[in-house]
Amino acid sequence: QKAVEKGYNQDRIDFRQLDAESLPYEDNSFDMVITGMTLGLLPNQAKAISEMMRVVRRGGCVSVGAHGHEHYWEAIDHYLRAMTKRYVNGYRLEWWPRKESDVINMLKTVGLTDIRAKRVIWRNAFPTGGDAYDFFAAISSAFWYAKFPEEKRMQDARKVRQHFEDKKVKQVTDDIILVHGIKPV
Repeated sequence: QKAVEKGYNQDRIDFRQLDAESLPYEDNSFDMVITGMTLGLLPNQAKAISEMMRVVRRGGCVSVGAHGHEHYWEAIDHYLRAMTKRYVNGYRLEWWPRKESDVINMLKTVGLTDIRAKRVIWRNAFPTGGDAYDFFAAISSAFWYAKFPEEKRMQDARKVRQHFEDKKVKQVTDDIILVHGIKPV
């Protein structure tokens, strides 16, 4: 709806929910294939990168944005200390690459060349722990609460928010790894 409001009709842009590990496109279909900050949500990252390589044309670019090991570390640490764990025990929240070299190696493994990488880290400072919690809950969508019984979600969110306040968690770090490579001609 937002795309249409901005003047991008379906003849110019198409939104689809797909399986990144099994893309429904022919080989060499696109000039560029991009994943932005979704790699950590994929159980088989190597398969997803392989699929990106398969559907990009020769001379095309594959670009991957991923979370580095410091990404949201303060917020995640405190969230895991304070949240009720019985609903998420055994549920792996994300499969993050931990180092820039991990993502670079994924692109090398599928045969991409001219690989370039950049890691960017910045720290978001907030006036209060509650503000830091509100930011983290909004930006992460607190997706793990999907595993909670509906009647327990808000109760737990209030408890965790209070923990952020009590422990004065006022900083949330962003750690982004950007890597791209070219499919050989």
